[in-house]
Amino acid sequence: HQKAEQNYAALLMSIHLLEYSKAKFEQDVRPLLNQKAAEYLSVMTGSQYQDLKIDQDYVVRLQPDSNSNSHYYEQAFYSAGLNDQINLSLRLALTELLQDTGGSIPLILDDPFTQLDQDRTALSLGLLQDLSQRQKRQIILFTSQKSLLSLARETIQLINL
Repeated sequence: HQKAEQNYAALLMSIHLLEYSKAKFEQDVRPLLNQKAAEYLSVMTGSQYQDLKIDQDYVVRLQPDSNSNSHYYEQAFYSAGLNDQINLSLRLALTELLQDTGGSIPLILDDPFTQLDQDRTALSLGLLQDLSQRQKRQIILFTSQKSLLSLARETIQLINL
């Protein structure tokens, strides 16, 4: 009986901790994550998409024009290339929010631009270069695309292996 009471108390504490963590995420993390990811996505799309929200069900929604009162659309309605950019903007925002203020987390990317046209690839590479310099962050980019390698040579500092 005593063991069951201890397990029950442990479960109650776990539930309380999960509820507290979720509330802190909603209050502190989600707004910053939305803001940072929206900033990065705006740069990578040439300001075509300026507002991004992760809703309560963790569905990513975009508003095509931030100056209008149009609806937010679910990520599932976008092209594969735009979905890749959304996912990269979220990864960049999360790693920025998670890293210590004293250090930086290296970012390792494996062919993140395979479904992007050359203009959006160039914008995305420019963002990575800017983040690398501003955050003093090492970015390791793996690719088998010769066109990306050529474009990257014009945009960022490369060490070709």
